Amino acid sequence: MSLANGKQRAPRRAWAVLGVLLGTLAAATAQGGQDCSTIHAIEVRGNRRMSADAVRFDLGVKPGDPWNDAKIRREYRRFWERGYFSDLRFFKRCDPEGAVLIVEIQERPTILEIDYQKVKPVSQQQIEDYYEERDFSLGVGSPLDRKKLWRAEALIRDLLGQKGYLDAKVKAVVEERSPSTRSVFFRIVPGGKTKIRKLDFVGNQAFKDSRLKDRLELTREWRWWWPFSRKALYHPLKYQQDVTHVLQYYRDHGYLDVDVRPPIVEVKTVRSRRAEEKARKRAARKARRKRREAERAQQRDAGQAEKEEELPALPLASGGDDAEAGPDEEVEVEVKEKKWVYLTIPVEEGEVYRLGKITFEGNQL
Repeated sequence: MSLANGKQRAPRRAWAVLGVLLGTLAAATAQGGQDCSTIHAIEVRGNRRMSADAVRFDLGVKPGDPWNDAKIRREYRRFWERGYFSDLRFFKRCDPEGAVLIVEIQERPTILEIDYQKVKPVSQQQIEDYYEERDFSLGVGSPLDRKKLWRAEALIRDLLGQKGYLDAKVKAVVEERSPSTRSVFFRIVPGGKTKIRKLDFVGNQAFKDSRLKDRLELTREWRWWWPFSRKALYHPLKYQQDVTHVLQYYRDHGYLDVDVRPPIVEVKTVRSRRAEEKARKRAARKARRKRREAERAQQRDAGQAEKEEELPALPLASGGDDAEAGPDEEVEVEVKEKKWVYLTIPVEEGEVYRLGKITFEGNQL
């Protein structure tokens, strides 16, 4: 019998094959006169950090227990779901003394160090606090799990998005420190803050957009005559606070069933011609500076060669760090892009409640 998992999940087909193997094994056991109905011993293979005794202790089966296929399957799944192993296999061997359960493991490397690129919008403490708020843990000493790293990347992007950085890029870089340990470094590029280009209410009949926009205290459209206003930066958390003011305004006017749905956020990237021209000029200046430095280096080398004895010419490796850029080499142009947000806010006003007849009861005076 063997149970194996090499792709981070137990293949369903293995259970069908397992039945055939068990039947064949039972027939062979009967012919050989060996009794595999009782677990005689548990062997552990492939362990490095974990001791064999620790693996045996953690198993839910012990020597002397009757062999139970269903229980072995449950233990296999439970062991795999712990996340400690990159590969896990269970084998069965029949000896004259009884059945031997062979546990073959391949341990995941452990995380030796976790570091985050320092950026202004968020600190490492804020990131770790956000992990805790989302019931997520990623710590030193835990097994390296790629799914956890992807989850951490998504949480960091989410945290930056709440602060107005909707185009942030986060990448977990894993470096091998030893065969059994890894270090993790999160590269964080927040990008530019996203400004609100247009804000549009949809479904509002009782009040115009301009009146509803006046209720927003922390969220404003970008205005060319006041481009430095921080209210034009899109902060999802601040927007959520502002929505309560819109709801209260409706309720104060009798719309008790009003509902403001989550906004439809559309992000657009704009490249201005002026920015592209500036980027090209910077690239051209950089290329000229490199050519001048290369010419000076050639002059210094020529002067030094006159003083030294002539040696046979050696072939130069192309594409090295000291290779000169050709005059027609294309220079990469970095253009700063502006991110604009277009917000569409759906509103369901519902019925308006008006005050009817007022009656007092029990008043004697």
